[in-house]
Amino acid sequence: MKETTSPSSEHLAMLEEKSRQLEALLQATPNGIVSTDLDGRITLCNKRAGDMFGIDPDTAIGSRLDDLFPDDCRQHLERSLATVLASVSSQVVEAEPALPDGRRLPLEIHIGLQEEEPGCPLGYCLVMRDISKQRHVERGLRQSEEQLRRIIDVLPQCVCYVNADLTYRYANPSAKTLFGLTPEELVGRTTTEVIGAAAHDQIRPYLELVLSGKAAHYQRDLLYPDGKVHCIDGWLIPNRDEEGTVSGYFAVLYDITHIKKTHEELREKDEKIRSIFRVAPIGIGVTAQRMLLDVNDRLCKMLGYGRDELIGRSSRLLYPSDEEHQTIGNKRREQIALFGSSSLEARMRRGDGSIITVLTNATPIDPADLEAGIIFTVLDISESKQTEQMIRSHSATLDAIFNSTPSILILVDEDGRVEKINNRGIEFFGTDREQATHLLCGLLFRCINASDTQTCGHSPECPSCPVRSRLAAAFRSRRPAREEEGQMTFLRDGRYVLHHLLISTEIITIEGIDRVLVALTDISDIRKKDEELLHQRLAHEQLEQQYRQAQKMEPVGRLAGGIAHDLNNLLAPILGYSELLTQDLVENDPRRAALEQILYAGQRARDLIRQLLAFSRKQTLTVSTINLNDLLHQFHNLLRRAIREDIEICLRLADGLPAIQGDSGQLEQVILNLAVNAQDAMPTGGVLTLATTEQLVNGHALTELDLADAAPYVLLTVADTGIGMDPTVRSQIFEPFFTTKDQHSGTGLGLSTVYGIVKQHRGAITVASEPGHGTSFSIYLPISESNTVVPAATVESADAVLMGSETILLAEDDPHLRHLAEAILRKNGYTVLSASNGKEAMVLAEIHQGPIDLLLADVVMPEMNGRELCEQLSRSRTIARVLFMSGYTDDVLSLDYLKKNGFEFIHKPFTVKDLLTRIRTILHTPQVN
Repeated sequence: MKETTSPSSEHLAMLEEKSRQLEALLQATPNGIVSTDLDGRITLCNKRAGDMFGIDPDTAIGSRLDDLFPDDCRQHLERSLATVLASVSSQVVEAEPALPDGRRLPLEIHIGLQEEEPGCPLGYCLVMRDISKQRHVERGLRQSEEQLRRIIDVLPQCVCYVNADLTYRYANPSAKTLFGLTPEELVGRTTTEVIGAAAHDQIRPYLELVLSGKAAHYQRDLLYPDGKVHCIDGWLIPNRDEEGTVSGYFAVLYDITHIKKTHEELREKDEKIRSIFRVAPIGIGVTAQRMLLDVNDRLCKMLGYGRDELIGRSSRLLYPSDEEHQTIGNKRREQIALFGSSSLEARMRRGDGSIITVLTNATPIDPADLEAGIIFTVLDISESKQTEQMIRSHSATLDAIFNSTPSILILVDEDGRVEKINNRGIEFFGTDREQATHLLCGLLFRCINASDTQTCGHSPECPSCPVRSRLAAAFRSRRPAREEEGQMTFLRDGRYVLHHLLISTEIITIEGIDRVLVALTDISDIRKKDEELLHQRLAHEQLEQQYRQAQKMEPVGRLAGGIAHDLNNLLAPILGYSELLTQDLVENDPRRAALEQILYAGQRARDLIRQLLAFSRKQTLTVSTINLNDLLHQFHNLLRRAIREDIEICLRLADGLPAIQGDSGQLEQVILNLAVNAQDAMPTGGVLTLATTEQLVNGHALTELDLADAAPYVLLTVADTGIGMDPTVRSQIFEPFFTTKDQHSGTGLGLSTVYGIVKQHRGAITVASEPGHGTSFSIYLPISESNTVVPAATVESADAVLMGSETILLAEDDPHLRHLAEAILRKNGYTVLSASNGKEAMVLAEIHQGPIDLLLADVVMPEMNGRELCEQLSRSRTIARVLFMSGYTDDVLSLDYLKKNGFEFIHKPFTVKDLLTRIRTILHTPQVN
């Protein structure tokens, strides 16, 4: 049996279906829907409403509507709800409630009343639409309208709106310029009132046309009420209302009076330019894309073509070849691109085939578009080019002459600035032409008086600059100067260089402006050669003088040496025996005083002989490495005792003074002799200065001082503040036996002895003196290769130490001295083999069976001298040690020989103690082969 549904069930199912559809529709609608009861409690909230307010729709049910709207919206909404309830009608309101995130949500809210049946309200229904986009669009429209209004307000044209009754409704600020009325003053007035009846009548046809619905345009000269004629360019555009009826029109009016005036002026100028173009004295043409568009008469005549023959033709016609045509075109475009115009020399071919040289200038009609065309000018420079070539050739010839001259040529303006300088000048001053040009001449010369880049010595005339002084004189007198000699000091590579110059000046007028041509010939080399010749002549004269002096002194020296040798042999026994006798006498023996007088006289004679030997340079030096500063310090006390107390002794010794090779005793003799002479020159007291320094000697000084090597020397200066010397005395002071003292005060050998000792040390001595200004002696001594100062060996002075037992071979030709030496040695324990000459010594040496510990030999002996004896003995047997003795060596022995072989030397006459001390020193020294 078939089941059936009751009508009430079907009706219920239909209602449920409809309810579901309504629910789906409610949730799908794009609007937010909220329903409340009459107390404002939410009974329904769809998803869209929840999304709008950021709440859960289900959670919102039962809450109050006030919770969705803040205070500023709530009152407005409550009033609207009350109105709906009272009027039983719907209402639309706008509100911007605040969301939880702080944003404002613009809403359009439709409020309706829900009724169960008429007159029985149940609550409210609010349908809310998000109008954010609408607000954004409206805001954009308002902004666009505002921007458009601003644009219209700044337009130079007058933009206005005129109603159909020809009254003004709107105008932009430019109306003030056109009509003399502000926009506010213009609104409400008619066109006749504003522009006047006459002007209105002129534009009436255009007004009628626009009011009929058609746009109109006019450009007319209108007479305005201000009495002036204005050329107005006007556009009239009709405006229709919703029914299509013309309600008015828009007018865009522009006063182009000034533009029209400018056009007329340009037209007049164009006519003038065209007139100039036609009659210009130079060729003018216009090209576009290298086609000739226009040419003037002068260009046609210059090129030998008719105007019709050129216009419309390629510019290639004007050039001798395709290559030249292309090259000129490329260069022209490059110059226009860089500079905006072009200037080129070119060759052009005339109608008869002849070639001319022209100068072309070109300017684009439109710099931004070269294709628009180029205006060019052509000037025939064929004759000027020939003239220029002649001038250039002439100028090149003059430049070649100017630059090839061996003299320095400088063209200088009145301010002392260089305008032109030749190659010799560039080379001489070590500069280049660009730097030298426009430079102050003093800066070119690197003048020592130029303090900065703007000054040149003392302007305008520099007394220290012969060129500047002659420049000023040349401009002042306008007379040339011929080869006047001058000296200039230039700064070259950080040092001052003196140049000797021949200076010539000549006034040259160029284009009405005076300049001075300065010619400088550097004669420094010539002057240098002159100086060298002078020095050579002086050196030659000095050598001649030295040679004559040497010739004069040689026999004196030989005589002195010979006398000294004989006197020494005579004095040696006197001094020796006197000393031996003194040693044997007791202290209070009456004979002792007489013996001491004999010793004193003998010692005085010995000192005199040594002076003779020093003067004749015959003595043998005892050489060691000496620091002259140390020697002066040590000798200072002795010197202080020897010199009067009213004379101050001042030492000025250089630090780090190199050592020398010399005989300290002889150097002390030099210092003492000079000090004693200085004392005699200062009878009322004064200052004696002893100074040392290191001095390089080379060049001319080497010749003047008669020194062997160009090298550093130790310079000893002995200076006094005494009475000085005149040139006559100064020239003779080193000659033997010359003295300015009285007969009993000097021997005349003091300074000659000094001279001899210095020369024997391979040094030099000079003197500088003037009457009343003191005297200064300068002594140059060669520096030692070794700076190690070796102190002199010391031997104890006790008599026991002087005793010995060794065997000594004695060779002495003088019997008195031989017997003395033999007696001294035997008395002190030595075994003596005594020989009267070299040969006898050789025999004794051969027959002696034992060793010979020391050879004591006289240097100068007949037949075989001491050196020869030593050398022959060394061939036959071992000679352990050698001690030579002599009053002078007669050039038999040299210092180098003694030093090389380790031999020793003792001067005659010697004392007993000197001889024994020297022997013991030698015998205690390790043996040298």
